Amino acid sequence: LGVYLPDNAIIVRSWYENITTFTSATDAATIALGVDTDAEAGIKAAVAISNGANAYDAGIVEGLSTGAASAFVAKLTGQRELCATVAVEVLTAGKLRMYAEYVVSI
Repeated sequence: LGVYLPDNAIIVRSWYENITTFTSATDAATIALGVDTDAEAGIKAAVAISNGANAYDAGIVEGLSTGAASAFVAKLTGQRELCATVAVEVLTAGKLRMYAEYVVSI
């Protein structure tokens, strides 16, 4: 995605905004959001775009990191890129903005 977090970053809160609803051939595609290598599903666990919770339809969705210490994404072990992991089917449409608040530990 081209956005990198620094070494030793700890994501304390995350969310994303669906700009355009995601689609695939049969809506069976899954998307996970996170940080490459250290927590590829640390912001949103993989879920099918057809899921009834509408995780990838319009609107703002809270990520797994909700601000509670127990939900922090573990300290990164190097500079890492925010990532979206798509599986099962190729996406045919969809756009989102992902947000991650973080602190840098020593």
